[in-house]
Amino acid sequence: MTPILLGDRPSASPVPVGRPTKHPVYSEGGVVFPAAGNYIVLTTEGSIGPFNLPYRYYLCAVSNNIYFGSPAWTRRDVAHRLVVNGSYGSDLNGRSFHQNADSSEATNWEGQSIESQWYCEANVTYYVYWVTWNSPSGCQYYRHPSHTNFFAYTVGEGVQT
Repeated sequence: MTPILLGDRPSASPVPVGRPTKHPVYSEGGVVFPAAGNYIVLTTEGSIGPFNLPYRYYLCAVSNNIYFGSPAWTRRDVAHRLVVNGSYGSDLNGRSFHQNADSSEATNWEGQSIESQWYCEANVTYYVYWVTWNSPSGCQYYRHPSHTNFFAYTVGEGVQT
């Protein structure tokens, strides 16, 4: 695909969107919330990539899950981390992660989701990791295909700005 200038596209023409990449999640029921910095799901499910395109583009990631809190006030933080050429890094706008902080004071099931977007450089390899940001005691998350989702897609493929 030969990139074209965004301004040269007809106004009625949508910006191209890449095919979504989704990780299947295996059913395991309640899982203890892992220590900070670990994948929120299994290693093979907590990373999406590689993304490496010959032009600049937006990389978008979405995840959602449900959690079971502890009886005391608990804060559960998760994040999408950007991995650039094999190490944690930033996009062209200086963004490196998107965090979701959630809390509760009861043993209830609750939902949590994150939506992230990064502006990525051409010919650079990117991954997105879904990781814990802290390690709450007494929390579990529910790993099941209908309650745990993690996927990513690109926007603006072949468009130069």
